[in-house]
Amino acid sequence: MATDGRGLDQSGPQPDILPETHAAPEAGEQPPLKEGGASAPAVTFTNPEAPNALVEALQHAAIASLLAATAQAGEVSNLNQRLKLADDEIDRVNKRFNEAAAEVESLKRALAQAKEKVKASKAAADKAAADLKGEQVVRRQHEERVTEVEQEMKDAYGRRNARVAESSQIHGRDGRVLRGGVLPSPRPTPAAWSGTHLIFPPGGTPSKCSALAPLAACKHSAPAPAPARQIGGWVSLPTDIVGLITCRLLAGDGDVVDYICFRAVCFGWRTCTPAPRDPNLRDPRLRPRGWVALCDGDAVRPDDACEIVFFHTRTARRLRVPLPELRRHRIIGFTDGLVILMHKTTTAVRVLHPFTRDVVDFQPLATLYHQAVRHKGSLLDMNAAVCSSAASSADSIAVVVWFPYTDVVLAADPGSDWEVLHRGFYVWCALPFQGRLYATLCCSSEIVQLYPPRRNGPQENSLVVIARAPHSADREVCNFYLVESGGRMLLAVRQPAPYANGAEWNAMDWSRQLVCRLYVVDLNGGQRRKLIQVKNIGDTALFLSRDRCLSVSARDLPSLSSNSIYLSLPSDPIVVHSLGTGLSERLADSCQIHDRTERIRPSVRPFTIVDHLITYCNPRVWSKGLMFHEYHYIPQSFEELIKKIRAQEKELRIPRIAVHSR
Repeated sequence: MATDGRGLDQSGPQPDILPETHAAPEAGEQPPLKEGGASAPAVTFTNPEAPNALVEALQHAAIASLLAATAQAGEVSNLNQRLKLADDEIDRVNKRFNEAAAEVESLKRALAQAKEKVKASKAAADKAAADLKGEQVVRRQHEERVTEVEQEMKDAYGRRNARVAESSQIHGRDGRVLRGGVLPSPRPTPAAWSGTHLIFPPGGTPSKCSALAPLAACKHSAPAPAPARQIGGWVSLPTDIVGLITCRLLAGDGDVVDYICFRAVCFGWRTCTPAPRDPNLRDPRLRPRGWVALCDGDAVRPDDACEIVFFHTRTARRLRVPLPELRRHRIIGFTDGLVILMHKTTTAVRVLHPFTRDVVDFQPLATLYHQAVRHKGSLLDMNAAVCSSAASSADSIAVVVWFPYTDVVLAADPGSDWEVLHRGFYVWCALPFQGRLYATLCCSSEIVQLYPPRRNGPQENSLVVIARAPHSADREVCNFYLVESGGRMLLAVRQPAPYANGAEWNAMDWSRQLVCRLYVVDLNGGQRRKLIQVKNIGDTALFLSRDRCLSVSARDLPSLSSNSIYLSLPSDPIVVHSLGTGLSERLADSCQIHDRTERIRPSVRPFTIVDHLITYCNPRVWSKGLMFHEYHYIPQSFEELIKKIRAQEKELRIPRIAVHSR
């Protein structure tokens, strides 16, 4: 129906016309049946070109869709690749950021350490400046005092001459004319010196008393002699000042060698001061404290050379002392500078003062050797120490000996036979301290007193336990050392650093694999003696060894490291461990003369103070005339040296003594 002549009106009702799509039946299929079972007639197209156009359109659409999908897939793949590259770049950036952060942290730590070092250096510099200023002030005061004393002595001397000239009226008592009013100055008589205990025998030669008695004025029953003539200079030093000087030389950390040198200045000073002789070697003031024995490193034993080179650890003085008493003896120990000797053929023991030549003799060891030791190697490597005698009426010393391969400890007083003090244990490290002998044992973490022993029990239970090591110190992996430092007894514990497993231990830096701890042994606590941990020892340096330990001041010997411990390990002869940083350092790598098989270089000379002190702490090498850092291990290729050492060991001949069984 037309509306306004513009075509059909599509708003009205339309017939239900649905487009139908007829597909050709595939092979073997029948066309659909009509109602009633009759097949429907085949559809025929009136326009044959229509199907081809539709197929082509569909093909073009499929191709276009495929191309679009392919392009989209390529773009997606490209985007995925770019995303992966971006992720990798982000990972690299994150890794670099982490590395940069770690480097920043390490730089911060290094900066903090540098600041601490600068602070410590500044504090040390300020302390050194203050000490120097104080020393300058003391020196200036001392010089002023010396100038005043000299001026007073000159004034007194002038007044004395004036009085003599005035009283004698220019003429002397014997009728001689004085020149310029001054009396002649002959040598003073011994009676003019007072303030000492001297004995004048009939011959007229003064004999000095060995005891250092307080200086006092001497009283003579004889009539007063003629007035002594005046002597100028230091020879006429007043007696009380001489006594004050001698007290200062022998008090505290004084040195008997300085006292001997003081007496050797002039006859007057020798006359008014006692001789430094102590027949019993009991007085600790007259012992050469602070002196250690050095080694020349030429494979010549001190007992063969009959001389010992001594070194003072506080003044760095060096003295080569000839000692004929060493002939036919072996050196088996040192205590406070006293030398302990054993005769090579009689096994008699002797204690020698190297500077005064005083000796104390003991009975031979042969009898107890055949009864209790029976091992020549133990006698060759034995150790000995001097203690105060435990006898109630004895005013002398005692000698205690122990052996590395025999579980006995022997002791004797002068004139008495040797006796067995202890049995059943091996001594690891011993320390003579305040007249007693303390030690740590090989299979125990206890600190015991070896001498004097407990007398009211069997030898197996005669030990006096002083203290026990901390529970954190395992005896199987720790080593315990005793050392005297600053008048105190210290316990040094060396142990490996704690680790979880072997891999962690191997990966650990070598400088951190060693841990050392120090404890003060409190001997004044009665029965409850305890250990007090020490984390800083100031300017002190400790040298630790199984046979002997030593404490020296790094302020007196600047080449040493303060607040440090020097020790040896099985593979490293000299290691220094800093208590401040906890780090260790090898010191002898460049001085090794062999690689445990063959010689690789000659001996590196000159030896350092550390080389000498660590050798002194290892007497088994020192006694052979060898340096420890070179010969702590002797390869089999050193045939001549080994042959020489064996020949020297054969010189020790133990007498055959019949031992009767009870």
